[in-house]
Amino acid sequence: MNIDYTEIQRTLDQAEGGAGIDFSELVADLLGNGDALSAKGILGLLLEHISLNLSDYGALLLQIAGIAIGAAVLKGMTESFQNRQVSETGFFVTYLLLFAVLLSGFLLSFEIAKKTIGWVVWFMQCLVPAYSLAVAFCTGSATSLMFYQGILLLISLIELVVLKILLPFVNVYLILMLVNRFSREESLKQLADLVRQIVMWGAKTLFGLVIGIQVVQGMILPMSDKVKRSLLYKTAEVIPGIGNAIGGVTETVLSTGLLLKNAVGVAGLLVLVMVCAAPLSKLLLEYGVCKLSAGVLQPISDKRIVGSLSAAAEASRLLLYLTGMTVFMFVVAVALVAASTGIH
Repeated sequence: MNIDYTEIQRTLDQAEGGAGIDFSELVADLLGNGDALSAKGILGLLLEHISLNLSDYGALLLQIAGIAIGAAVLKGMTESFQNRQVSETGFFVTYLLLFAVLLSGFLLSFEIAKKTIGWVVWFMQCLVPAYSLAVAFCTGSATSLMFYQGILLLISLIELVVLKILLPFVNVYLILMLVNRFSREESLKQLADLVRQIVMWGAKTLFGLVIGIQVVQGMILPMSDKVKRSLLYKTAEVIPGIGNAIGGVTETVLSTGLLLKNAVGVAGLLVLVMVCAAPLSKLLLEYGVCKLSAGVLQPISDKRIVGSLSAAAEASRLLLYLTGMTVFMFVVAVALVAASTGIH
């Protein structure tokens, strides 16, 4: 089969972690000895990305710790004064500084998440035609069309729901929580929690809807194509003299096509993992820094400072969740098609 990987390779060349990946060579490797599936190599790639980003987030950790400790010292000094306004003024000064640091770090993570999800959508738009061609060759046009339409539906939903609704809601959640910590009454906490619940419910509903549709279609359409294919084989095999030869050649060709289809699908999944490893590790480190800071500084710092750190950690976790869920949905969609279109 002559499958064109040009558009797929173009997406890899423009991705931050995909410049050194050759998609056609990756498919050829999977058709050969399969060294690309080495768990040791994939784990080493993940650890490499995490170690490269540790220094950047280590600096962020030191900034947060310095501001929080300074706030604690300033609070201890100003509480000795009779005027409570002095203590509150000192808190507001340090809190505004922490606000700026947390917001700048979050906006960087927000852009990473948005860019990663956008790249995943673009990559799948280029992978789907090549993979659909392989599926059509092995199984049939109905199953191939089902997969193509299912992925296009998933892409449209992610662009509409995740990129335009859920991601901006995470931004709103963090702003509400940080503003809420300015005062001791926490008047915006319930609204912020509602926004967070909308993000979580929206993501889970989207995941269940898309995967449910894929599962139902995968149970019906491949079987329909299989019945048509079996009828064609049986008809060809009854031809006197050449029937057995036709059946054997057809089975060999289809088995080879099935191997290529699975190689293209697995190569696409490996590319998603390798390219998205770097941004996901950055989001994970952002979450870890804020969560660690909140836990370590709680005994010595103001509870509003600790609360703002916890809010930043939760916002980073939501970004990580949405980005990881997007990648996982495409992985599951391709895996379901691969599993349901095998030759039995």
